[in-house]
Amino acid sequence: MHVEELRNESEWEDFVKNIPEATFYHTIKWKKIIEKSFGFVPAYFTVKDQGEVAGVCPGFITAPWLLRTYNSLPNSDYGGPLFNNAHLVKGRTCLRDFLAKYCSENQISHAKLCFLGDVPKQFSDVPFTCTDRSKGIVEIDLKATPSEFIWTNLLSRKIRQITRHFEKDSFRLEEIRSKSGLKEFYSLYHTNMRHIHAPAYSYSHFENMWNMLPSQEFRVWLIRGNQNIGGSACFVHGERLYLVYAGINRKLDLRRYNVTPYLCWNLIRWAEEHGLRYVSMGSTPSDPTNTYHHLKMRFGAKFLQQDTVLVPFDYSARTLLTVRSKAVSGWKAVRGLLPSNFRILLEHRLYQL
Repeated sequence: MHVEELRNESEWEDFVKNIPEATFYHTIKWKKIIEKSFGFVPAYFTVKDQGEVAGVCPGFITAPWLLRTYNSLPNSDYGGPLFNNAHLVKGRTCLRDFLAKYCSENQISHAKLCFLGDVPKQFSDVPFTCTDRSKGIVEIDLKATPSEFIWTNLLSRKIRQITRHFEKDSFRLEEIRSKSGLKEFYSLYHTNMRHIHAPAYSYSHFENMWNMLPSQEFRVWLIRGNQNIGGSACFVHGERLYLVYAGINRKLDLRRYNVTPYLCWNLIRWAEEHGLRYVSMGSTPSDPTNTYHHLKMRFGAKFLQQDTVLVPFDYSARTLLTVRSKAVSGWKAVRGLLPSNFRILLEHRLYQL
């Protein structure tokens, strides 16, 4: 068994298509979006056994805090290596050993790998490794929890009333078909990100997705009425709808027009009507008291813990990860005492390594 850099994109796509754990973010299409939007250097690896693909690992070289990092995957809700079951243990070991050599030869200080669930011991057992368990994915299985059940049994009376307010006031969720509509959505998205003190992606990133992805895979909606009051940009891949980017008009009376639950509810219905089984509601803090965590779980979703492991390969990374680990421990002790906006900003800085 050995690891080689990506040579055959069709071979990669065929493998990913047949792995249940694979996501849109593991595809070559997303690789090309990240390259064009952010300029990161791609480092996509294929694990092979006797000429057959046994696993893949998508990644890019990034440099947070001035440390070169092998990141799988930056600016993505999902990432990390994939293996078929027959090669799971041996493949992970082979990849770990390859990454240690590759990173040392290319002056890369550490690897950042994402796993749904616990980090495999092949990576967690590396000395000075640090694991971030601050977030996960919230996902609805519409086969187990259909929309009718969600509406009747799970949604609170308040959320149902909010939804009816939109309908009563002649607002509707409309899929956009033009670049002008994309710009309208981006204005709402950018405003919302500034409001919550989170970094916003540039308009060119959205334009790249619009230009490079098939229209059936990149879908954008606006809540329209006498004005635009919200919207969502999503991916459709396989049996899954990915809710990724949201825009909200913050000048509205959000007590009457609570955009987030209205968007979630209508996109759940859209997914079901179009034969999709899963709705991924995106990366979400692990803390069950977090506002976003609590809201998403109201829709009958399951929280899937996502562990991100930082594996050091040189002295500077080992030192920094040791300091980071102590900082995270200290942060958890005081975070509840700080104002929410300040807390969000600091957490982004702390966890971006």
